[in-house]
Parts: sequence; structure tokens; C-alpha cells
Amino acid sequence: VGANANMTHSFLEETGGTVTSRVEMSDSEARELSLPQTPREVEAERPALQNTNFQAIDVHVTGDNGAYESSLMELGGTGRARIAISANLLRPGAFGSINGFALSGGAQRTDMRTNIHHMAQGTISRQEQRNMVGGRSTAAFRGRIRVEQSAQQTESEQLSRTILLSDHARIWSTPSLEIIADD
Repeated sequence: VGANANMTHSFLEETGGTVTSRVEMSDSEARELSLPQTPREVEAERPALQNTNFQAIDVHVTGDNGAYESSLMELGGTGRARIAISANLLRPGAFGSINGFALSGGAQRTDMRTNIHHMAQGTISRQEQRNMVGGRSTAAFRGRIRVEQSAQQTESEQLSRTILLSDHARIWSTPSLEIIADD
């Protein structure tokens, strides 16, 4: 992204698949309702988790006052999905924004990794990640913002929010901010 240029990027990762109904139900609850199979048995028969998808996005804002904005949506599909995005703010006044949303259910696995690297003075970044995790799925978010010594007077915000839709769903959320600059 060059000087005074603005770039907006939207990305939807969806590998297809179906979600098992009543997956948040325990095995004993399924037996009480006389279901032909428990949700766990349905998930075990499905050839899930054989589908793996990985996307890597690397952005460099190389112009003064350049801007990069990204909206990422990750829908887990039938297996494992990972999105890794890195935005490097290399010139004064550069702006970077990464907004992410991950939705997973059934036995899906989703992973969103972000990195915003402030390397010039007066840069600004915003990062927001939202997750909805249900069934027996797992999701992970690892967000990193690093402010170098050369990036004085930088402004940065990071937010991560998650809703667990069942007792069996799991999330690992690791936002991090590393500041080397002293102003």
C-alpha cells in the first residue's frame, strides 16, 4: 500500500460442510429422547477433520499516510481452518485495521492469527476479533501488536470477545501487545 493510498480487503473462508444438530446435548440427554444416535456418534462417523485449509496474508504499508483495512470471516466448514494475517506499518502516519469473526460448530476447528507491526512514528492500528463457538468445536485466536522503538507516538487498540454456545465448546484467546517504544 503506497503513499496516501487506502486498501480495503475482505476475506471469507468457508470450507463447506454441515453442523450436527443437537450437538450441545449430552449423550445421556440424547438417550432419554430415544434418538437413534447420539450427536457424538454422528460426529464420529463423519469424515470430518480430513479437510484442512490454511490461508496466509502478508501486507506492507510502505507509503506515508497509507491505510490498510481488512475484514476476515472464518466459518469452520468440515475440518480445520486457519487464517494468518500480518500487517506491517512501515511509514509515518500509516493505519492498519483488522476485524475478524470466527464461527465454528460440530467438531470444527478454527484458528485466527494476526500480527500488526508498528515500525514508524505516528502509526495507528485497530484490531477486533469476535468468536462464536458451539457444539464440540474448538477455536483459537492469537493476536499480536508490536510497537518498535522507532514507532514513537503510536496509537493502538485490540479487542477480543467470545461467546461459547455449549458446555463442550472450547476457545483459546491470546491477545498480546508488545511495546518497545517509550512514548
